[in-house]
Amino acid sequence: RVIAEGTADELKASVGASALVVTPADHAEIDRVAALLDAISTSTPRFDDTFTSVSVTVDDRVQSLVDVASQLRDLGIEIADIAVRRPSLDEVFLTVTGGRTPSADGEGAP
Repeated sequence: RVIAEGTADELKASVGASALVVTPADHAEIDRVAALLDAISTSTPRFDDTFTSVSVTVDDRVQSLVDVASQLRDLGIEIADIAVRRPSLDEVFLTVTGGRTPSADGEGAP
């Protein structure tokens, strides 16, 4: 049975906001980057497992990326990587199915 319909972009947009992920060239700057991201987002900054990058959710992907890159430059913080990550189709699937995977009979497993 059909549980969701739409293009890949429409489905991704339906499950949540994009994440802006910043990795400073100098990992000692991670707290300054987190403070900047905290100021531009309503979500709490999240650090990766190695404490080398930090992310927040953003509504306006392009404008947020441009604004943060500009502000980091103005603060003299060199960026090793900056990216906007949209939800993956795997995340869409898990969201719309409640984390259930299809079983052999076509019904979702608990």
